[in-house]
This record gives sequence, structure tokens and C-alpha cells, in this order.
Amino acid sequence: MQETQHANIQGPTKKKGRGKAKGKDGNGTPIVIHDSRIVTTNATRTIGVLFNQVINGPWITFKDYPKEQMDELYGCFKGTGYTYTCSKEEMRATFELHIKTRYADWMNTLRNSVYHKYKTTGERYINCPSNVSKDVWCKMVEKWEKPEWKVKVLFNLIVVELNLARLIVSKNSM
Repeated sequence: MQETQHANIQGPTKKKGRGKAKGKDGNGTPIVIHDSRIVTTNATRTIGVLFNQVINGPWITFKDYPKEQMDELYGCFKGTGYTYTCSKEEMRATFELHIKTRYADWMNTLRNSVYHKYKTTGERYINCPSNVSKDVWCKMVEKWEKPEWKVKVLFNLIVVELNLARLIVSKNSM
């Protein structure tokens, strides 16, 4: 009888999900740069993960992203163990270009993770992503809810649609 009781006792339950993403360890992997772009896939993924780990301000556009934050992010990246054969200045410039190129996409992904799921402003304030502090998230939502931002998003959607239409017309006329 005592054996049966022990057989029914379960150990601690395992958490579901994969947990918080961690920056990949470069382990001396060389970073390949082509046309001022980082083309080493693991390095670009690591930068994205690190970016999401160090969001500590409501900078919803790249032009608002402070130099100090860029310095912190670059310091984190340098600590991951990737190597490079170019100059330090070229590596830094390429890193910053990568951030600038990907920034809008990263912010869009962050924003849409909540905006598509929750339709009211109140729900959006409450449902903060796990990688952003509550106060920073509330400031971001505040900026995204402004009419100027909504007009900017609508304008960008129209530009994308026009470019797509031009592409289709040019392909059909060939």
C-alpha cells in the first residue's frame, strides 16, 4: 500500500513553453559582412534577441533610439563571442545599420503581438509583453494611440499598396 502512494506522487511539474529567449553564443563564429550588411544568420538572430531583451524605453521609431541604448546593445552583442575581420569602426557601423534596418519590423512585431489580440486601448495597456516593463509599455501604447501615429501607419499602408500595384503592372506589361 505504501508503494502505491509513492508511485502516485509526482515531482514538480515542468513549465510549459521554451522560456525566455537568450542571445546565442557566438563561440568564435566569424561574422560575414557583404555590402555593409551582416549576413551571418545566427549573428542577426542574436542581435534581434538582444534587442528585445534590453528594451527599456518607449522608443517606437529608430530616430528616437538613444545613442546610449545603442552603446548598451552593442556592448551586449560584443559579449556574445562572435568574431570579425573588419575594423572596429566598420563592425560598429554595420551593426547600427542592421538595427536601423530591422527596427521598424521589430517594433511592428512587438506592437502587433498585442494590438491584433486586444481591440480596446484598456486591454492593450493591461496586456504588456513579457520583455517590456509595464511603464515603458504604457508609454508606447500612448504613442501608438495618438492620431498622428495612426495617420502615419495609414499613409505607409497606402504607399505599400501603391508600390505593389506598380510592381504588378510592370510585371504584366513585360
